[in-house]
Amino acid sequence: MRAVIQRVCQASVEAEGTTVGRIGRGWLVLLGVARGDRDDDAAWLADKLLNLRAFEDEQGKMNRSVLDVKGGDSGGQPVHPVKEEKDRHCGVDPTGSIC
Repeated sequence: MRAVIQRVCQASVEAEGTTVGRIGRGWLVLLGVARGDRDDDAAWLADKLLNLRAFEDEQGKMNRSVLDVKGGDSGGQPVHPVKEEKDRHCGVDPTGSIC
């Protein structure tokens, strides 16, 4: 399981020209899930992201979590698994065929 995160003031996700998710302030997370990743891996990563202190407090210090700033998530968006091959990642489309 791999995640790339970006702190955003707003973000949206489009699929085939349709907006399928939209958030205000929060994390934009690009998540790669591979066979063998377990539910407890996902729970650990979610907890880590929710409690990561990367938002500014009143003194301008990065001391607040996404929970503290009441940040958003796009909630329930599709997760597309990835297949790991040596040092590269190959995506899998929703039907399960490897691209």
